[in-house]
Amino acid sequence: MNLVRIGGQCLQADPTLSDLLQRANPLTKYAVRFRYSGAPYEPALEEAQVAHALAQEVIEAIVARLREKVKPKDAG
Repeated sequence: MNLVRIGGQCLQADPTLSDLLQRANPLTKYAVRFRYSGAPYEPALEEAQVAHALAQEVIEAIVARLREKVKPKDAG
């Protein structure tokens, strides 16, 4: 998983995500660095909490925008 590539696709749909996605680019390392047990580096609790909060912020921002784009039209 490469967040830079995924972020680029998101930016095509909504350029206002630019700043958030730039901040999220470093999260890519978590997709591979800790995939297997015995990884040479383990993040401290604070680092993990910061990364988790940032990932959650990205998810919420994208989901909010998706809802705006896929809202059903009024049936009335």
